[in-house]
Amino acid sequence: MQSGIMAHLHEEGMGCLSMERSHVQADVGHDDLLALAFGLGWAAADEAHLPALPEALARVLAVSGARIAIVHWNGTPLMEHAYPPPDEQGGEGPLLLHEIEDSLGSEYTFRLSIESVAELSDQQRATLDQAARLIHQALDCILIRQRDRAALGAPFAQLSDRAWRICLALERPDGEKEIARALECSRHTVHSCVKSLYRTLQVQSRLQMLDLLKRAREQLRRRTLESFGALRADRSRRESPAPECS
Repeated sequence: MQSGIMAHLHEEGMGCLSMERSHVQADVGHDDLLALAFGLGWAAADEAHLPALPEALARVLAVSGARIAIVHWNGTPLMEHAYPPPDEQGGEGPLLLHEIEDSLGSEYTFRLSIESVAELSDQQRATLDQAARLIHQALDCILIRQRDRAALGAPFAQLSDRAWRICLALERPDGEKEIARALECSRHTVHSCVKSLYRTLQVQSRLQMLDLLKRAREQLRRRTLESFGALRADRSRRESPAPECS
C-alpha cells in the first residue's frame, strides 16, 4: 500500500515522472509542487507518512536521491529518512550534492540534501527551495508546534511552564512518583500541580486531559492541512481565465 504522499502524487499525475532515479533533467512546475504540498499535508496529519517524503521529493525534482534529517543542537539525530535507502545506494557514478539547512525551533536543525547526475536547472532550484519551505512547515507542525502550548491555543496556552511540563509528562505511563523524579521535584508538588492543571483545563481525570490535548493537536494539524489547501486554491484562482468583457 502506498503512503498518503505517494498515493496523492500519483493522483495528481506525478506517476509519469521517471523512476530511473533519474538521468533526465525534467521540467518541474508549480503543479508538481502543489502535488507535493498536498502530500505533505497528509504527512502533517500523520507522522507515519514522513519516511515517504524523500521519495516524493525525488520524484518531483526527477533527481537521483533525497535525504531529510532533523538533528538536535548536541548532534543527536531526531529523524532521518533517505531515498533510495542506504542499502540500495551507489552504482550511478559520481553525483552532485545540493544541501539546504535551517533551524527548526530553538533546539533542532533541519537538513535537506539532494543528489543529482547533472546540475539542477533554475526551475528545479526554485522548486527545491519552495519544497524545502513546505517540508519545513510540515515538520515544524509535527515535531515542534504540537509540543508548544501557545501554538495549541486555549486552554493550554494559559498554563504555566511547570503545569505544561507536567501536562506533557502525563502523556507517558509514569505515575506521580516517576514524574516527580524526572522533573526533580517532590511527589506532593506533582500531585498539587496535577490537581491545579485539571481545574485549569476543566477536566476531571488524566484520560480527559489527554483527550483534550489530542483534540487540540488535531486542530493544529488541520490548520496546517488547510494552509496546504490554500496554496492549491490560490494556484487555481490564478490559473482561471479572466471573464471576458462584453
